[in-house]
Order: sequence, then C-alpha cells, then structure tokens
Amino acid sequence: LRALEHDRRVIDARAKKTRKGAEELGEKLASLSLTIPAKAGEEGKLFGAVTSRDIAEALERAGVPVDRKSVLLSEPIKQIGEYKVKVKAGTDIVPEVPVSVVSE
Repeated sequence: LRALEHDRRVIDARAKKTRKGAEELGEKLASLSLTIPAKAGEEGKLFGAVTSRDIAEALERAGVPVDRKSVLLSEPIKQIGEYKVKVKAGTDIVPEVPVSVVSE
C-alpha cells in the first residue's frame, strides 16, 4: 500500500513538472512572431509552399525547438501574408503564433 502511494506521488510530481514545462513553452510560443521568406510570383503566390516543417525550423532558429508534428497547420501556406498558426505545447496548451510569409 505504501509503495502504491509512493508511486502515485511520483506520477503526480512528474505530471506537474511536465505541465509546468508545457506552460512555459506555451508562453514562449505566444510571445513569438515569425517571419518566413519564400520565393513568390508577382501576385503573391508562392513557388512551392510553407509547411509545418518550415515553421518548426523557424521556431528552432528563434530558440524554441518543437517537433514539426506539433505545428497544427490544416494545409500548407501558398500565399504571401499574415497567418495565425497553432502550435501544440502540451495536451491542452495550444497557443497561436503569428507567422508572416514574405517574398524573398
């Protein structure tokens, strides 16, 4: 019984630590603003697209490494412009990061 209580306390402590880390990551992400240069035509249509991988790499360059699977992008960005991209920092922590796609 004591071992079970000890295990429960250890699990709770790990969960709190993980939650705190996710909250800190969420705050960092919410305070960021990304600019991603891309090759584009005259009307703002990109040659190619900006994908979750590109956004994850830009976040890593900004000092906030995240897995590309954490970048919640419904479809690749194909136009120059301003976008709000959700990045999953934890189970229920999903801040929006402003992403500006500009012409190179």
